[in-house]
Amino acid sequence: MDLDSVDGQRHYRLWLGRPLQAPPAAGYPVVWMLDGNAAVGALDESTLRRLADGDAPLLVAIGYRTPLRIARADDLGDLRRCAETLDTLIATLAGNGIRLRFIMQLVSALNEQLLERLFELLLPPTLRGRCCLLVMGSEGRGEQLLKTDQDNALVLADDLPQEQALAMMQRFSAALLEFGYPPCPGGVMASRPEWCKPLAAWQAELRGTLLEGKPEQLLRLSILADAWPVAGNLQLFEPLRRQLRGFADGGERWLADIAAAALQFDTPLTFLGQLKTQDARLDLKRGGIFPIVHGIRTLALREGLETRGTLARIEALKRHKVLEARLADDLSESFELFLQLRLTRQLAGQRDGRQQGLDVSGMSRHDRDMLRYGLHVVKKFKQSVARQFHLETR
Repeated sequence: MDLDSVDGQRHYRLWLGRPLQAPPAAGYPVVWMLDGNAAVGALDESTLRRLADGDAPLLVAIGYRTPLRIARADDLGDLRRCAETLDTLIATLAGNGIRLRFIMQLVSALNEQLLERLFELLLPPTLRGRCCLLVMGSEGRGEQLLKTDQDNALVLADDLPQEQALAMMQRFSAALLEFGYPPCPGGVMASRPEWCKPLAAWQAELRGTLLEGKPEQLLRLSILADAWPVAGNLQLFEPLRRQLRGFADGGERWLADIAAAALQFDTPLTFLGQLKTQDARLDLKRGGIFPIVHGIRTLALREGLETRGTLARIEALKRHKVLEARLADDLSESFELFLQLRLTRQLAGQRDGRQQGLDVSGMSRHDRDMLRYGLHVVKKFKQSVARQFHLETR
């Protein structure tokens, strides 16, 4: 793959590949090239492990302060400087036409490494082995790009006092805020008691959801369905993973209530099938991204899939014949398109200070047609969800 510098004066070849052997202790020596800046770093085992998920090739491109310094950060200041490079990295990769799913894979690996290192810096080894840090939301699905709200939780060993864990996680949340990750407006953070509990309490919560199916319980279940362990004693998450995978066995009657959320927002299309906007703007998250993410998440929960991420779940559902092949392929393409459009708008908003949002008036005719087609795919998918969960009469 060819990469050009922003000024068009320098040209590089970016090799995509997967090492066939485990890296040596010192890591693979690599040269990271980005916009004419080169730095020698090491592709260590931790980063390889995080990037190895799925069949996609590794994407290797970093510049200025290499994020590989994350694993060697000695203090919070050093780690904060690493975090500050991530958005620049994303902007440059996106500007050079790198496919979005590869960028998500790389950024997800680096974000997890950053969280793991922060966890190590703030918690002594004796405590790290008695809890497990989970990430949820786009981060849990491996779909985070620019920094988003904190979405995390902590599973405690039964002998670790909750008060002690909460004090540690309040420091953790404060550090993330300094790194540019704002608090979750809904309070989904391990610094809150309801998201920082012993394993037995988490298991009891899931059993209660199976029995009662209250709206607030089902909302929390949907959030936990995206949970992914990133630091601490990862084995503490395994019992919860098994319970989530088997939820449909005893909670199938609640799945329709969960799925209904995918239909709550109107698809922004007019009666004649054209883009429906307000002041030339379109809410792509509610109208396009959320219905796909939540509808696919609910289907994956029903099928007992452990697959991480929306794109991987779509492929798994296609293999299981839950989704027709054409619809599944269209959903994957539409989802990537929506994320690409949102990222482009977010990056532009960062540069010029305007509010985030998709202004369709400045889009090319081709992009508008692609967006319109993608929203028609969403409309068709919502109809499929409604049929599968018998929501037509709701």
